[in-house]
Amino acid sequence: MVTPEPDTPSRLELVPWIAVAAALGLGLVRFGNVFPDEGWYLQGGRLVAQGLTPYRDFAFFQAPLGPYLFSLANGSFVGGRLLCLSFGLGAIALALDMARHRGRAAMVWTALMLVPATYTLRWYAVTRNIAPAAFLLMLALWLHDRLRGRLAWLCLLPMALASTIRLSATGGLAALVIRAWLKKTDRSQAPGPPGRLVVVVGLLLLALWGPFATLGPDRLVFNNLLYHTGLHGGASPLDQLRSKVQGIVRLADHHHLAAFLLLVLVVQAVRHRSGGWSTGDPGVGACATTVLAVTALHLVPGRLHPEYHELVLPPLAVALGVAVSRIELGRLSRAVALVLALTGLLGARTQLYAVTGWNPAHVSQIGQTIARLCGPTDAVLTFVPDFALAADRPLWPGFEMASVSLAHPSLPAPSRRRFHMVDLSEIATILASGGPRVVVWRDLADADQRRVALYTGAERAGVQRALGASYRLVESRAGWDIYSRKGPE
Repeated sequence: MVTPEPDTPSRLELVPWIAVAAALGLGLVRFGNVFPDEGWYLQGGRLVAQGLTPYRDFAFFQAPLGPYLFSLANGSFVGGRLLCLSFGLGAIALALDMARHRGRAAMVWTALMLVPATYTLRWYAVTRNIAPAAFLLMLALWLHDRLRGRLAWLCLLPMALASTIRLSATGGLAALVIRAWLKKTDRSQAPGPPGRLVVVVGLLLLALWGPFATLGPDRLVFNNLLYHTGLHGGASPLDQLRSKVQGIVRLADHHHLAAFLLLVLVVQAVRHRSGGWSTGDPGVGACATTVLAVTALHLVPGRLHPEYHELVLPPLAVALGVAVSRIELGRLSRAVALVLALTGLLGARTQLYAVTGWNPAHVSQIGQTIARLCGPTDAVLTFVPDFALAADRPLWPGFEMASVSLAHPSLPAPSRRRFHMVDLSEIATILASGGPRVVVWRDLADADQRRVALYTGAERAGVQRALGASYRLVESRAGWDIYSRKGPE
């Protein structure tokens, strides 16, 4: 356990910071634009609540415990967002408490990086696995910082749970094992000897992932690795490299305040011999190692999006906040703090539906139209699961993963069926048969455009012909066309 600094503030001083973060987060729950992935997380939760199993019964291109967690939202758009926000606020609270033990200055600098960071709060206030995994990751690091002796290994449990919600959190486990190996002469730096840690980590991962491996190792590997890396016939290596470079650039754009503090950290490391931030602090060292390990895993998928890194922003804020608190900024401190707060508050400016025009009210309105056109058991065909959820109607099988349900043309039909995906010829057949009572469509604009472009013009036209032959346009709303099946109902 870290020895508190003489100026360690009371936990009550955390309350105003968390209250501000909660207020900003609730504003983003209400006014944040709809993110395309939210529907398939909620859809996965609903299917699990109905007794289905991810990978075996429906596609879920993420770690397996996510649907079980999101089943708590019961398909509610707002409920899913509030659930995630509660986890995000928990991660921020743990980070602030960890920094608090390093003194008031460390806590304040950490808070300035997290609390006004609306871009981070945006991703903690949407239905996605980022906030729950961030909470578990930060909880593990907080326990690592607080526990010693026989209880120290307990920090591995939330870390392992985080990996079954978001796979890249596995980097946190690797970070603790690496630190145990590098610091094996100093027991305060790790929760146990490296050999024992490897065994415990292996047993935890086997217990959590093993049941899903029994559903078919190929399903587990495809949903968690092959789909994301593009090795199943996805993006070209050049396309993947371009995406990663763009992702790093966008990351710097969204987190220039973090980049600034990281620069301060590097400067402080150079000045280490003259005193300052001590790399001997096991808690801060674990935070820094975890950030590096998880970030390295984020480079593995075929595409890199800046919001992936919100998973490790709480431990990054702790490490950087402690580093900056050890530097004498003098009169510059207030100016730097003001810059951090203002840039943080502007972070989510492009994520508001007042800017994008794509707001939750549109989902609700389309859901009401769907409910009027079909019965409670009629499945809706759409690449936007949010619409079926808003109508409280089932989603047509094979469309659970929203836009990315469209398979690469090279994926063989048996594999496509086993992994619960669809291709354009199958969609055309479904539409020609008039199976779904209602279709919500936008001329394939809702599907993954990289995949759509790989199909021939004839295949794309075939879908539109089948739609026009079997369905009539009822209305268009917010850019989406709502079709009803022709003929007697």
